[in-house]
This record gives sequence, structure tokens and C-alpha cells, in this order.
Amino acid sequence: MAPEQIAADPKADHRVDIYSFGALAYEMLAGRPPFDGTTPQQLFVAHLTETPARLSQHRRNLPAALVDLIMRCLSKEPEDRPQTAAELASALESPDMVSGRFEGTGVISGAARSLWPMPAHVRTRRWVGLGVALVLALAFAAWAYTREPPAERRSAALVAGPVVAVLPFAFIGADSSDRFISDVITDEITHAVGRGSGARVVARTAAAHLQERISLGEPVEPIVRAYVEGAVIRDGATLRVAVRVVNAETGLAGGSTMVEGHADSLTQLSARVAADAIARLRAELAADSSLGGRN
Repeated sequence: MAPEQIAADPKADHRVDIYSFGALAYEMLAGRPPFDGTTPQQLFVAHLTETPARLSQHRRNLPAALVDLIMRCLSKEPEDRPQTAAELASALESPDMVSGRFEGTGVISGAARSLWPMPAHVRTRRWVGLGVALVLALAFAAWAYTREPPAERRSAALVAGPVVAVLPFAFIGADSSDRFISDVITDEITHAVGRGSGARVVARTAAAHLQERISLGEPVEPIVRAYVEGAVIRDGATLRVAVRVVNAETGLAGGSTMVEGHADSLTQLSARVAADAIARLRAELAADSSLGGRN
């Protein structure tokens, strides 16, 4: 299930099937799925927050182009995947998919050379056969997903281990072209939290959807323990960043901070804001656990 499906994003589109293709192709070639988990809840969290091991770590004799394509299909962000089935099919037709350089070896396999070029009708039958198998598998997955009511799917997402979201920061300033500053700060906090908070961070698209739900007064997915939100205010050459951490279950904020810096020192300012967010997240998660909150 694609991350945006797990997040119950109503804007999820056909690119969830591209993700499913990547998961199925990964397992077909590696002999194991992208993520291992003993419960569906653990798998939900993994697909939402973790990056799978590169396919070639499980099987080294694969063309690098094929590995790259499958890993792209498993991107957390829909825009980073192949955008259509036609684009995916076109990529699979490339000779590099079977006769390019092999990952981990740097050479072209003799067996691969023997597979390409091959008669067009043979290639067609092979792709049609693979396509039928994939369609059947994806159809079953879609059927299984729709059989379970959304509320029950969300309830099943209660997981062990903290999951947090960094919501897109708002921008307040006279020049709308400076809005990129809030994107830079949001990305910096997201990466820093993922590295240093001990929590797992949801994908950017899912975080944006979560922000929309919060703005509409809708309940937050139970999989999320806390979220970071804030705003960037530009006043001439001065940047002020307001940031706070909110308990997703109660909606209560654990205090807020205003960090100030110069617009020319955006990297340093982002690092300071990220450090503050991490400290507040750790305190919030520790307090939530001590009060018997979600595990």
C-alpha cells in the first residue's frame, strides 16, 4: 500500500498502482518484500516512513537500470515515481533493463546479452504475461483494501514506536517569491527529525494532507503521535521562525519558540530551528509515554 493510501489521502491517484508495481517487482526479483514486519501495523509504518534497502543488496546480478526503475516506483513522493503506466512500460522496454551494466559487478552479463535483442513477438508475449500477473495481483490488493472500511484501516494503524509529521511551514512576507524559504526550512526540519529524534517521519505528501485535515478540524490519523508546525516571517533581511510541537491525540502544543536569524544565513537558521524541534519532540514523546499515551 502506497504511503498516501496509508495516510487516507483523498487526493491519492493512479500513482499508488505504480508504487504497488514497485513492491511486487521488488519481491519477484529479491525473493522478499521491500519491508519485513510481523504485523500489518509494522508494515504500515515502514511503507509510510522508511526507505527499503536497495534491491541489489539482496540480489547483485541485476541491471542497474532495472534497479533504479523499481526503486523509483517505491518513492514515498508520488511525483518522484514514473507518472503513468505508459511511462513505466516504455522504461521496461529499454534494452538497458536486461543488457545494461549489472549493479555490483560493473560488467554486462553474457546471459543478459543472449536475451537481447530478441524477436518482437517473444518480447511482447513476455511483457503481456508479466502484465497479466501484475494486474491480477494489483486487482486482488485493491479488492482487499476496499473490503475493509476506512475507519478500521485507520484503527489498524496503531503501531509501536513513535511516528511524527513535519507540516509545511507557512510563509509571511511581502514578496511571494520568498516562499521557497519556508520550504527549505520545512525540508531541513524533516531531515533532521528523521535523523536525530528517534522517531520516524511521514512522507512530505502525507504531511501536507495531514495539515489539510487539521485545518478542517478532522481527526489526525492514529498512527501519528505528534507533529511539528510553524511559520516563517520575513521582515527585510530578518527571518523569524515560529515553531511548535503538538500532541496529535490531544491537539495540545507543548510550548512554542521563535528563532530569529539573517536571511543570508538560512542554513544556520534552519539548523537551529531543527535542533529546537527535535528537543521539543523528544520531550513531547517522553511525556506522552509517561502518561500512558500511544506506544
